[in-house]
Amino acid sequence: MIKLTNILLESEDNVLSEIQLRRVLSIIDKSQPKLKIELKNYLRYSKNISFEDSNVYITFSKFLRENLDITNLYIVKQITLTYLINPNVVDFTKDKIFLPTDMYLTIVEYTEDDYEVTDETDWVDCPECDGWGTEECYECDGSGKDESCGECGGSGEIEDPNGEEGDTLVCDECDGSGEMNCYRCDGEGKYDCSYCGGDSEIEEEYEKYELITITDYYISYVKLPEKVRSIMDSSRTYFSMDYFYEWDDTFILWRRNYTSEESKDGTDDINADPNELLNYPESVKITDKDVRYFL
Repeated sequence: MIKLTNILLESEDNVLSEIQLRRVLSIIDKSQPKLKIELKNYLRYSKNISFEDSNVYITFSKFLRENLDITNLYIVKQITLTYLINPNVVDFTKDKIFLPTDMYLTIVEYTEDDYEVTDETDWVDCPECDGWGTEECYECDGSGKDESCGECGGSGEIEDPNGEEGDTLVCDECDGSGEMNCYRCDGEGKYDCSYCGGDSEIEEEYEKYELITITDYYISYVKLPEKVRSIMDSSRTYFSMDYFYEWDDTFILWRRNYTSEESKDGTDDINADPNELLNYPESVKITDKDVRYFL
């Protein structure tokens, strides 16, 4: 394993200098000569695939980890981004290179063309027992007792056969309560709900409406062209990501994230609309903080 401990120790706040970046990239370029060809193929044909999902990024980050002992994710991103934006560099030790801070970041957030509707089931509180799983016994009104004890006549006491006249004992039959347990609920005052069988929940069928939101992080050599900005400004709702792909050598898709909103039996709980541009993209110069937290 080639150790770059001295190189990394020279860095401040996990930010590599241009010299450090050149050293690392030169080592990778010589060790992985075919990787540059894969990079150019990615830039040419893979405009819909996040760079982080590409074989180039996976191979690159694995090499950094296993051969150069670089595991810090921020440093890996910084090195990888520098490699991505310099596909035509022949010699990383002396040729002019772009640095991450020379580039622009454009974040585009938009929804898919339509809702995805699927049949689903869910467990909900039983409407009969309100989720308790039991019902009050109608025979004893929930008391658990339904009639006077036949042994003691409801007094709770019986005459002591071995005692003197007037001596009594606690009735064994009703334990001194004077009442008998309800035959229906066996003295519990309640029994399993007949609707849910005591489970407290039932299965409910519904239609799930889901709207996917896509967030793209674009790296570019220039700001978002004014032509695209004007199209977005006048037609945000019907924005198409194809507008970005007209500038193949300008914009590079670095990351694509998917999130979603869901709603039952309709779209009431979904805030966005289909085919909606959720933010008006602004191109900003990339900072070290962008590389650390956004990329």
